[in-house]
Amino acid sequence: VFKDVFPRFRTMQGYHVGRKAGWDCHGLPVELAVEKELGFNGKKDIEAFGIAEFNAKCRESVTRHTDAFAELTTRMGYWVDLDDAYRTMDPEYVDSVWWSLKEIFN
Repeated sequence: VFKDVFPRFRTMQGYHVGRKAGWDCHGLPVELAVEKELGFNGKKDIEAFGIAEFNAKCRESVTRHTDAFAELTTRMGYWVDLDDAYRTMDPEYVDSVWWSLKEIFN
């Protein structure tokens, strides 16, 4: 909500506020959903399946659900640029985070 309310308020005050949509593609929710989808019961099943293959399934799951989240975002009335959204699984995004951390701590 805050990702929308404050930028919307500033836009309504006449400021140009870029609002890039983004998808958080990492973490436990995605992994748990894929584990359930594959019928896995934890780390041993993932390792037997193959970590690279499991990661690919996680990326596929995120991609498969992006359209539904975009539709929900639109229906909720968020003012964000869905055409140029970032995804936290994209290498460019990961590189930008590492660059930012380097800038902060150097």
